[in-house]
Amino acid sequence: AIVIEQVKAIGRASTQHGFNGTKFYYNIIGDDSFTQANMQEICDVYAPLLQCEFVSYRPNGDERVTLSQIHDFCRMPGAENYKVTYLHPKGCFHPSEHQNNWRRTLTDAALHRDCITPPDESCNLCGALFLAQFTTFMPGNMWTASCSYIKQLIPPTLYHERLESATAKMFLLRARGQLQSGMYREERRDRYGLDRYSSEHWVGSHPDVVPCDMDSYGNLQSVRRSALKQEEMEFQMAPHATGRLKGVPSKRFAVLDDTNSRLREAFLLPGLVLKWLYLYGHV
Repeated sequence: AIVIEQVKAIGRASTQHGFNGTKFYYNIIGDDSFTQANMQEICDVYAPLLQCEFVSYRPNGDERVTLSQIHDFCRMPGAENYKVTYLHPKGCFHPSEHQNNWRRTLTDAALHRDCITPPDESCNLCGALFLAQFTTFMPGNMWTASCSYIKQLIPPTLYHERLESATAKMFLLRARGQLQSGMYREERRDRYGLDRYSSEHWVGSHPDVVPCDMDSYGNLQSVRRSALKQEEMEFQMAPHATGRLKGVPSKRFAVLDDTNSRLREAFLLPGLVLKWLYLYGHV
């Protein structure tokens, strides 16, 4: 049902935006009861505006399978001027109304006309919400991006390895007192981008990212809980000057209000600089 919902959303976007010959490449990972024939039946409703192409079947895998293929595509000669949109069936492992609302918001934002053709052409990465609280990323990991930006990223599998090294260095500097983690003291793997969470951190990891988003709330919890309709979305360059830290506990404001703390905070600019140097060799 999730796949049908998302393919219909792609088909509607192609129709509404007048995109002729939108290419939709897909992988099937895990459950093989949903076949290429099932997918083609859905796609035929929107033909010829939507052209669906099967890429591969994998009995096991995660988001890095498709992200690696997107990265490979954007590095091909002549692909620099293309836009790519990444969607995945969020909530299929843990179905709930909350997950359904979040997935629909993420999907509709990535397919919004202003994400695909941003009013500000400097934007090279767009989605429902871009955050820079403990890293630079699109929570939920659905987005539209310029291939000219994606090709600058290191491959997702290499990113996973280098991020582990950068995190180990961060822990060492923290043990020496050169860095601190006052913003988020709980040792959660999602905040460091470890294991499967590296896929969510990958797309916003380059220092040349120029993000924009469609967030009308300025609040991650609101975006996650509310099924925003496309007509309610508003294009903005991100991260916004205000609204990014709504609901943040007072202990984090104590870090933000203290210059010395900010200059040593691993979850602010010092940590980002460390990661950029480990991942890309420059800032």
